[in-house]
Order: sequence, then C-alpha cells, then structure tokens
Amino acid sequence: MVHGSRVRRVPTEGRLTATLFLPSGPGPFPGLLDLWGGGGKLVEYRTALLASHGIASLALDYLTAKITRETGKMVDNDYFETAYRVLEQHPQILGSRIAMLGLSFGTTVTLRMAVYSQVVK
Repeated sequence: MVHGSRVRRVPTEGRLTATLFLPSGPGPFPGLLDLWGGGGKLVEYRTALLASHGIASLALDYLTAKITRETGKMVDNDYFETAYRVLEQHPQILGSRIAMLGLSFGTTVTLRMAVYSQVVK
C-alpha cells in the first residue's frame, strides 16, 4: 500500500465496541487486533494508518465499551477472543496471519491472551 491510500472504515456490530479498517483492494490481508492503554475509549488513528499500509486492523475499546457501561463489569477474555474471531472469520483477512498489538495496559492484555487464550495461536 502507498502512504495516503484509501482505507475502508467498517463499524462492528454486536457486543464489541470496535472499528475495523480494511486496506483498499480485494485482499486477503494480514490482520491485527489493536489494543490501546488504560486511557480508555476507542482510539482509531493508528489502526487506520496500519490499514493504509496493507494490514487489516481492528481498533477495540475494552475499558469504556458499551457492555462495560451497561453491566458495570470489566470485560473478560471472551471479549478479546470475540474481537480476534471477527478478524479471523472476515473474508478479506487471512485468518492464519493475525497479530495483536498492545500499548501500555494493552500490552498486559496481549500477553495474557498469548498465554491463556484457546483462540490465539
């Protein structure tokens, strides 16, 4: 992908508070689950930048997510595994080439998923 190329922004449906960014073109593309730190909220700019360079990326809010606001409880591993599956099952994403990127507290989540998740390989 050329810097500045167009990407497609695809809001997710269901229980996730997330946005998927897809590179232009038919794919399939490698995928990335992008987890920010403890500041919370849905941060999309890095995810969009990654998509502009050919990596389908999912920005995920896990601290102020809709489900957290509704239940008053923090999300568990199932929430992150659901996000991973969104990437894995998308027709334009290579299900065998998915990575996770964590910043600050997102690093803790990424490492926990690498150790304990049955979904992340």
